[in-house]
Amino acid sequence: MGELARLLFENVGAVIAIIVVLTLSIIAIFKVSVQFDLNEFLKARKKRHARKAQHYCAHMEFQDHKDGLMCISLFESPSGTNQWICKTCQLIINNFNQEEQKRNSEYWLKNPSQFKRNIRKYNYHAKRAI
Repeated sequence: MGELARLLFENVGAVIAIIVVLTLSIIAIFKVSVQFDLNEFLKARKKRHARKAQHYCAHMEFQDHKDGLMCISLFESPSGTNQWICKTCQLIINNFNQEEQKRNSEYWLKNPSQFKRNIRKYNYHAKRAI
């Protein structure tokens, strides 16, 4: 015990320096971790899920028709604007392309399992975006 005390008293400067460095590092760690804002994190997460939901939305629905399945686009243009808004996911586009919509509807008709999977993913992300 006496020798430990003698070593500490001889190296007081080194011990004090270590204590000061440890104290400053602990304060810095707490300062950084306390700056985390939970509300900003939740807002960013909701925005991220909303973008993912828009990505997975098919922007069209299928209805039974006398000739078979009929594809109906969910984009509509409010009067007085050039923009088109999806009724489901609220995606806004400036240029509505009929040929692209037709290609997409043909793809979804050929791949109904992929359509169902996208709708499930859309629902998952849309729930978390609320």
